[in-house]
Amino acid sequence: MSKRRTLTPKPLLDESLLVDAFLAAGVGSSAKKHALTLYRHIWQNAFDDLSRVRDFVPGLHAKAYAVIESGEFVLSTSKVSAATHAADGSTTKLLVELQDGLSIECVVMRYGAVELRSFPEEEKAKWAEKNRSEGHGDDREGHDNEGEEEDSVSPETNGVPAYTTSTSPTSGSANDDTTSLSLHPTTSSILPKRFKSNQRATFCVSSQVGCAMACRFCATGTMGKVADLTAGEILEQMWHARKYEPVRGVVFMGMGEPLDNFDAVMAAAEAMVDTKRLGLSPKRISISTVGLTPRIHHLSRHPIGRDLSIALSLHAPTQTLRERIVPTAKAYPLDRILAAVDALIEQQNGNGKVPHGHNKERKVLAEYVIIKDVNDSIEVARQTGELLRGRRVLLNVIPYNPVAAVTEQTGFEPPSRDTVVRFVEAVRECGVTVMVRQELGQDIGSACGQLVVEGVKGRTVAKPVQDAEEVPSARSASSQEAVPDIEDVGFAPGGKVGSGARKILPPRGVDGSSAVRQRTHKPAQQPVQEPASDILPLRTSKLKGGARASPFRMLPLLIIGLMILVGLKVYIRLL
Repeated sequence: MSKRRTLTPKPLLDESLLVDAFLAAGVGSSAKKHALTLYRHIWQNAFDDLSRVRDFVPGLHAKAYAVIESGEFVLSTSKVSAATHAADGSTTKLLVELQDGLSIECVVMRYGAVELRSFPEEEKAKWAEKNRSEGHGDDREGHDNEGEEEDSVSPETNGVPAYTTSTSPTSGSANDDTTSLSLHPTTSSILPKRFKSNQRATFCVSSQVGCAMACRFCATGTMGKVADLTAGEILEQMWHARKYEPVRGVVFMGMGEPLDNFDAVMAAAEAMVDTKRLGLSPKRISISTVGLTPRIHHLSRHPIGRDLSIALSLHAPTQTLRERIVPTAKAYPLDRILAAVDALIEQQNGNGKVPHGHNKERKVLAEYVIIKDVNDSIEVARQTGELLRGRRVLLNVIPYNPVAAVTEQTGFEPPSRDTVVRFVEAVRECGVTVMVRQELGQDIGSACGQLVVEGVKGRTVAKPVQDAEEVPSARSASSQEAVPDIEDVGFAPGGKVGSGARKILPPRGVDGSSAVRQRTHKPAQQPVQEPASDILPLRTSKLKGGARASPFRMLPLLIIGLMILVGLKVYIRLL
């Protein structure tokens, strides 16, 4: 199972824990107000010395001061044990050590540095000189002084650097219409503009230690799921990141499946959008998911989650192919995932009030890791285009980033540049907007699918979650939250999660169909322990040889028992 964790001292940035402590101390109904006052000083005034809280945070309840000064809470339960910088200055990967000795990785990504490098040298020099003359400081890549003016980021990219494709002659031949990848990002058509990397800094945050989804191209999946992070630990990553670069956007694309740790991720997102704390726009916070369908439905009903951007790890246009790449696809059919995502996006667009093509239109970012000889053929590209045709979607094609641990197990290789170009063009012929992601930090292992903490292994498997409203329960009409019985979740024999040996099988119905038996249960995201045997227990007990148990087989024992009782009574009377 994933590790059950109790942090001592507790993370101060975890609002629910702090408010509970204030209430227990007798602060009263104003407990949350005092907590938010403290958070405003921490995030907006960079207050970090709890021993001087009375001097720097005036107006708190006396008992709130007592809680803060008691040592029950610390500003950060984690620490940055290593920071690795990409050679081009585009990314900084942080190795964060948690209080209980576990570690996670998260990444600061400077998109402005990427844009600046893509410009001709004369343009770089021109705008660097203009910035210096206007007092904006040195515009070296990734090392700008702080500037606060708004950048022109396309909301469609959800905080991910994306490059367009163009058709142009190559090799000096006027008749050669070979399609090539453009060297310019999607915003490069907006000239003139200044590039200051901190204006485009996006933070890739982790939500779990490891991951139970075991996507075959992802290094994090080789760890298995070790533990869920608390909301405080997620926010502590933000606290650490701000020391390297002001953060303008957040993507939950680090270690873990965000929707598998739903409550903590939503609590952290609530703090991120709170104007008294980080004050980020919900559109600048992206939740990346392999497609836990019930959690997508929960997201659409959550007061914060329903406004966040969503990125779907698609990777294949058909159920069969997707199951080869994403093991959880067997529990979450692609058609249901897309239906849930479509409903969320339509809701974000006012259920049709924002028309297709409008500049305020919200879209889902469909992520597609393209792997040589797996999902990179023209046929697959056309299937992908047909699948996404007419949907509010932006397809983000990501060439596979090699990782030794993954490549050794799978043999996966990145496709050629020409293959990517042909794939993208085939999808675009179906009227789908396609971007090719410009990866950052490959040289330090911080690109998509490369985050991993060596030597850490988990043993849990993601248990398929089931919305009560999706499949009616045959056992209880009053059940408010239902999940499949533990007997309905099958496992293939062998290996730990992440190794690719164990697979998540679809739930079985009572009659062997896809209908799911349900029962009232605690929240469905709880991990399932591995069964002691690969053979699941049967509901109807049978004796060896296939004969059913019969009450008549107990008759001889009953007769013997009666004879003993009669004998005892006769013996007692003789005495």
